[in-house]
Amino acid sequence: MFTRTIRATGEKLTVAHPEEIGLDPEGGKWVTFCEEHKTHVYAATQSAAYYTHGIDFCDGCREGSPAPITKATPVKKATTARKGNR
Repeated sequence: MFTRTIRATGEKLTVAHPEEIGLDPEGGKWVTFCEEHKTHVYAATQSAAYYTHGIDFCDGCREGSPAPITKATPVKKATTARKGNR
């Protein structure tokens, strides 16, 4: 079990086996738990649990996250003229 702090929101998320934090183990082998808002989500692997952020599953974290960045217009790719077969 380990706890990390998400830079974008400042929330602390704990990644653990469900039984380590008193949750039902039938949801999955790993769980990501938001310490601030007491919400959680299950994951099949430790890696998936680690890379789950609070804004992915926690309404409280979503409300505290910074405004989304607007999408920029894609840059057109330069085209090259094809030379004929010689």
